[in-house]
Amino acid sequence: MNRTEKNIEDAEIIRERINYYLSLEPEKLMELAKKDKSDQLHSIPHPDGFGLLLIGREGNKRFISLAERWKETQKEKKLDVDLNNFVGELKVGFAKTFIFDQKPIIKPTLEKLLNRAYKQLSSRFDQLTHFVPCSIVFHKNIPEFWIGPVRFLQKDKFLEIHQERLNKHKKKIVQRFTDNSKKENETKEEQEKVVEFSEKYANNLVDNIFEFFGGYDWVAEVTIPPCNKKVSKRRAIAAVEGAINVLKLILGEYHSRKMSVEYYSGKSAISAGLACTSDGSYIISVAKGAMGNLPVEEWLETIGRNYNFFINEAARVIHCVIDPIVVTYLSERYIDALSWYGQAVSERAQAAKLIKYVIAMERICLTGEQKGITEILLNRATTLYISGKDKKEFEKYKKNIKEIYDARSGLVHGSLSPFDDSMESLSSDAGEIAREVLLYGLDLYCSLGIKDSKFTIKKLKTAFEKEVSNYK
Repeated sequence: MNRTEKNIEDAEIIRERINYYLSLEPEKLMELAKKDKSDQLHSIPHPDGFGLLLIGREGNKRFISLAERWKETQKEKKLDVDLNNFVGELKVGFAKTFIFDQKPIIKPTLEKLLNRAYKQLSSRFDQLTHFVPCSIVFHKNIPEFWIGPVRFLQKDKFLEIHQERLNKHKKKIVQRFTDNSKKENETKEEQEKVVEFSEKYANNLVDNIFEFFGGYDWVAEVTIPPCNKKVSKRRAIAAVEGAINVLKLILGEYHSRKMSVEYYSGKSAISAGLACTSDGSYIISVAKGAMGNLPVEEWLETIGRNYNFFINEAARVIHCVIDPIVVTYLSERYIDALSWYGQAVSERAQAAKLIKYVIAMERICLTGEQKGITEILLNRATTLYISGKDKKEFEKYKKNIKEIYDARSGLVHGSLSPFDDSMESLSSDAGEIAREVLLYGLDLYCSLGIKDSKFTIKKLKTAFEKEVSNYK
């Protein structure tokens, strides 16, 4: 079946599921619910605006298929859409189109349904500036700094900018809450109770933000172009994580192992989110200890002096996270490798740390080979690692990297215990090697054209073969 035929089939099955559940007597529904409770959790809004229509697990699966198929046809639109949110809009439109209006399930009506779902979703797109608490290197003399599009503010600087504005925002929360709670013939006493409750709610919301952010010495700020809110948050977290991973890469594990993004740290009992819309309004979410920062004096001056090239080039790569339209083959590979490296640095388990370091190197070096993978990886990783060292020591360094890769294979295939006494030293060596591979890997990628949208895996393979041949 082609795409249109699959869409029609999915829509017909969804409607059939709805009609099936509607035809059942309450007793039969209860009986089915006892047999499979989860099947009753899937529904769509009733077209008259009240209640729900059951669709079952199968119906929900078909909605997801419709959404995924639509995304496959959208080169740019799909980048800004969260699948679950799109499915939600589809369900609302489906109920009205095929249940309330009884439209025929044909190609034009389905295309209109899918396009309307996107239009509804995109009408709420907004540029958001996200604020993400994080633990970084502590230095009182540096109130802020930038890594690409990400601005890092010391907590005091962040509060200086936002504390008064957030306190004023409480009034907006109270006003919005009271407006939404108004009802006809409301007494003065009822109005006062609503105001009292809304003031407590607003105070609690903002106070929790201060409490949560107060547990960290730094706050990252990054602005994401208009897209779905969930997508916006994911991109913000990825950009901040990427920027911190750049610091980890440059400073090395010893000085950066405690750097983390709040989203991954789990250091506080409170989970809170803060973002600012294009018109300056705050979006606050709270879902009910902190960690100190590592004191490394003059770290910013040092990396600015010794790693300026890497900072600038890595910053260009991070921009791809914010705007996926400009993602290239090489930039995507490097962001992936950087992510694995950053996770490895923060990983506490030595065995997992080693595995992630090796995966980071694999993402930099391998190009889809099916045979001779070990030898190919060792040659390419050694070529990068030796870039700043004595070229005559190629075989020696290759042997060192092989020891790391063999340990990774032993862990993955079960022949080496993750608690082996050698694990700590091996993971430390893996970190040092992976750091060099990623630093010089960025150098290679940039020389090849990391922003070249037409660059292919075949070209990268050829480039690596040429680099390796210099040592053979």
